Amino acid sequence: MLKKYACLFTLIVLITFTSCEKDFSLNGDYKRTPVIFGLLDQSDSIHMIRITRTFLGDGDNNLYAKIEDSSYFDQVDAKIIEFNNGDSTGRFWQLQDTLITNKETGTFYGSNQKMYTFFANDLNEDYEYKFEGIFDEGKYEANAETELISGVSYTGPWQVFYPDLNFANASSSTSNTYPVFRPTMSGGENISLRKAKLEINYMVIYNDGSTALKQIVWSKANEDNLNVQFAFPGEEFFQFIKNNIDTDANVANRRMINVTAVTIMIDENTKKYMDISQPTSSISQSKPQFTNVNSKDGALGLFSARHIIKKTLPLNTNSIKELCTGQYTGNLSFCSTLPVHNDELWYCP
Repeated sequence: MLKKYACLFTLIVLITFTSCEKDFSLNGDYKRTPVIFGLLDQSDSIHMIRITRTFLGDGDNNLYAKIEDSSYFDQVDAKIIEFNNGDSTGRFWQLQDTLITNKETGTFYGSNQKMYTFFANDLNEDYEYKFEGIFDEGKYEANAETELISGVSYTGPWQVFYPDLNFANASSSTSNTYPVFRPTMSGGENISLRKAKLEINYMVIYNDGSTALKQIVWSKANEDNLNVQFAFPGEEFFQFIKNNIDTDANVANRRMINVTAVTIMIDENTKKYMDISQPTSSISQSKPQFTNVNSKDGALGLFSARHIIKKTLPLNTNSIKELCTGQYTGNLSFCSTLPVHNDELWYCP
């Protein structure tokens, strides 16, 4: 009799655990966490905030990451509010969802991505701005505040009277005397890091008559010493072009379009986030986590400030001639379209 009861008990246990196996989850009760990313810049007129959430599945989460809906809230109600010394100015902007179609594919979904935007070309660099968001009909919420980068003044190429860029004197090819271009600035508050770069834009004309617009970017290292001025020496400018453009038998000629000087400034919170996001050399591979987004149930991300200044300028005549005939770039088939001295060999045919 005891053997019969033992067998019956074993059978009940097997049936019970077998029937429950499909409903068992290692994840338990999971709560979504808002993830907010936004950098305000008063030099922009279109401002974008990325609003997503954490996710967790019972299967391979790398596969869930490829599914857009895994990262989105079902409902988003978010806005940006303007403050002056802690008091609301009465201005606010409701964020509207916008589909971006050029996101690079990677671990997460692409190339479509939902962003939340507002339009304003008059953000005040002396004011503060607050993000407030309520998600899924009040189940989740998040908020964050930031000041803007302010008080920056510019000299040199940022002024309207600076007509073009000079990277070569008339006799650079023989004397090796090249001017230095300095995108200079002074003052500024709420700045923790700066970066400068030149976007060099040119056109390629192929032997078959087809054309292509090209760009190479010469970047200077990040600089947290605000007293240091960035420098782009003229000789290094032509060496950089030589090292980044290959000779090509299919190219009839190349023509310089212009150069865009770009200076990027970021605030302390953005710098902290960048520093913590760097790869770790720790044996444990553990890293601290930084966020300035607040929520009663926890939130992740960054809502902060940056300031980008761009100035697009042509090269002057001496620099064009050096590009076409100089010791570094003379073999790259650059020519000039300037309508003077058509008998010169460095003008385009």
